[in-house]
This record gives sequence, structure tokens and C-alpha cells, in this order.
Amino acid sequence: MVDENGSSPDASGAASDRSPRGWLAVAAALTAAAAAHGSALGGEFVWDDRFLLADDRVQHLAPLADYLDGGFWDAAGEGAVTRVFYRPLTTLSLAVDHALHGQNPAGFHLTNLALHLTNVALLIRLLARRRMPLLGASLAAAIWGLMPRLTEAVDWVSGRTDLLAATFVLAALATGRSGSRDAPRLAVAGLLLLLGLLAKEVALAGVVALLAGAAVRPAPGPGRSRWQWPLPALAATGALVAIFALLRVRAVGWLPPLEGRPLGSRARLAVEALGTYLWSAVDALRPCAQIGYLDDPRWGLFGLGVLGLLLGGALLLRARATASPEDVEALALLVASVLPVLHLFPLPTNVVAADRFLYLPLAGATLLLGPWVARRGRAALTVAGALGLAIAAGAATSWRAPVWTDEVRLWSRTLRCAHPRNPQPLAGLAGLHHRAGDYAGAVDLYRAAILRTGLAPTDPALLA
Repeated sequence: MVDENGSSPDASGAASDRSPRGWLAVAAALTAAAAAHGSALGGEFVWDDRFLLADDRVQHLAPLADYLDGGFWDAAGEGAVTRVFYRPLTTLSLAVDHALHGQNPAGFHLTNLALHLTNVALLIRLLARRRMPLLGASLAAAIWGLMPRLTEAVDWVSGRTDLLAATFVLAALATGRSGSRDAPRLAVAGLLLLLGLLAKEVALAGVVALLAGAAVRPAPGPGRSRWQWPLPALAATGALVAIFALLRVRAVGWLPPLEGRPLGSRARLAVEALGTYLWSAVDALRPCAQIGYLDDPRWGLFGLGVLGLLLGGALLLRARATASPEDVEALALLVASVLPVLHLFPLPTNVVAADRFLYLPLAGATLLLGPWVARRGRAALTVAGALGLAIAAGAATSWRAPVWTDEVRLWSRTLRCAHPRNPQPLAGLAGLHHRAGDYAGAVDLYRAAILRTGLAPTDPALLA
């Protein structure tokens, strides 16, 4: 049987396209992503990199138990913020890089780039399994891999958490296969998801996606689906989540309360954050390191968030009886990876959104929209539009990538795009002056940073 793209689906449901053109497209997608982000290889450590690399477990390889028993920010000292995150596998990866490359930033950036290229390849595999030919799958994955909004995750060493978690999530979805209930496959997928959780908590979205895909089964009648409890998948993923929870509680305890916002304020902020991420995905060519400000509502973005909720709900109601396992899996990955960064749960930040948080959600969006566009678009126009978008994104990423390896450029650029009350860009520049021995310049910048907040230098909220 031949589909509308001229490819025949194989037994796994993937579009078979073994021609040289298909594999050249895969190679071109990987080469383009490598070229766009390659300029970061010659850069330096910036911002949080110094704190993470100061950890003694990074400076000297330690027994595995030391990584499993410690928090992510142990080198930064005690306190609520340092006890929130549990990412032992990321810390271990930094330690391996340090053992191999010492203090040479190029080695750390190379690992980040290798993880990103792995994720592009995994995304191509997942798209091909959704009956896209390799040419179309490679173009869709290339657009994702070249998005400038992803440079914060790819080209900043500290952004590795999202890269590593996404690698294990995408590998788990490729191993488990949408709708599969094969016990050995689910066991391997579960192990991969556990490793993802040990890299960053966002990998929980992979657990939700795997369960959602396994819950959809074809029903009698064309274009119909039915839902049922996927007991093998529930057992496998339940066990891995329990293991992760026990390890986390043992190492850092339960999540501490970091901010006491009332429920109404938190709900408003969550909807604004959703609108911010929706706008960031549309305005994909203009990234920023610090997006929005918690205490200054942007009602236009709030309205966009409301519109997104309404449209999303309408689409769910319309597709609930006809959605394929692949569509449900991709949608679950998108939604579940966005929910943790909508401020419904306490986040130790003063900004509404961050580009790096879009890494896994945009992968889910690509898995959801890529096959839909390929099925409904005219082939020539779709390919031409995808090529144009990939070229524009690649050019913007090539310009943006070096910013994450030069702290002067990072904070200077961020100062121009961040909220006028956000003190972080000036505080970052002040830190540079302080490390260079220009203490007077550092004091002036710290004062300017305080003035941006609107607080007095002796305000308890500032001194806390």
C-alpha cells in the first residue's frame, strides 16, 4: 500500500523511505543543526555554570551514591532554592565532562551539542513512525532543531538539564511505540524515563505521554478510537515514578514552599505564562533570556492564554473519539511538559517564562503538527515553506548561539529585552565588574539593579 507521499508504511507504521534522498535529508538536518550551534563551541562558562561546576562532585568524580544522595545546587549552599531540584544524572554528566576536559568549556559545549543532535535524530525517527517520509520528517525535525528559542538549552552549559531529560524521553517514546503494550518494550521505556527523571523533573511528561498513548486503542468503525486502562504501562511507569520519588525525598525532601501567592494570583499568573509561551512559539526568531516579570501582569498575554485554553479544550472535545495513539501521545507530551512551568507549583524565579522550558514542549508540538501539516498541505508548497522557515531559523540561531558563551553579550542583550523592573541583567553585569576588580563599577550597577525593582535598599523583601 502506498500513502499520499509515495511511501509505503512498514509493519511498525513508519513510512519506509530508504532512498538516498531520504537519508541525505537526515544528514542535512543534523548538519544544519550542528552548523547553527557550532559557534558556541569556542565560548566560555556563563551565569549559573560557575555554581554548578564548583560542586566537589563535579570537580572530582565521586561514587554514584554521592550523586543520588545530593541536590542539584549543593555547591551554592543551603536554603530553600538549593533544596528544590534533584538532578543527579546531570551532575554526573558534568563530572564526566570535567574528568575528560578539565576547565575547557569547549568539551562541555560539545556534549550539549551531541545531545541536541541525538534529539534531532530521535525526533526524525518518531516523525517517520507517524507515516512521514524521511524528507518531511527531516525538515520538521530540522525546523525544531534550529529554533532560536532553543539556544538557551543547547548553547548554555547549564541548559543541559532539558537536553538530557529530552534525550531519555524521546528515546523512551521511540522504544515503547505509541499504543504498544509489549511488556519488554515498556520495561526498557520505563528505565529510560527513570534516567530522564534523574536528569530533570520535566521527564515526568514522558511518563504521561507513554501512558496516554498506551490508553488509546482502535475501535470498530473507520476513524474511531476507544480508551481503556493500559495496565502493563501503568505498572511499569508507576514503579519507576515510585523509585524516583523515594530517591528524591531521601536526597532533598519534599518540595519546600518558595512563594506564598494566593490561589487567584497563581491562577492568573499560570494563564499569563501559558499565553507567554504561546507567543514565544509564534515569535520564535526573537529569543530572550528573561521573559516577563511576576509582579507586573501583562493582560494581553493573559488574554492569549485564555484563548489558548478555549481552543485547546475545543480541539480535545472534537478529537477525543477519533485521535490516534500517536496524536494523543504527542499532545500529552506537549501539555504535560508545559504544566510544570506555569507557576501552578512554586518556582524560584522572578520571571514569567524562560526559553529553555520550551525545549520539550516544542518537540511535542512538532510531533503533533508535523504529520498534520504533511497530510493536509500541498507537497511542493509545504516543502518550500519548511525550507524557508528552516533557513530563517538557522540564521537567527547562528547569531544567537554565541550569546550564551559570552557573559558581556548575554547580559547586554538581555538588558534590552527583559522587563524594565527585572534586576537580573544589571546584577549579572555587576558580577562581571566585581570579578574583574572594578568594585566601584560593580557597586554602581548593583545600585541600579536595586532601583529597577522599585524597592528601597533596606526593604526587607530585598534583604531576605
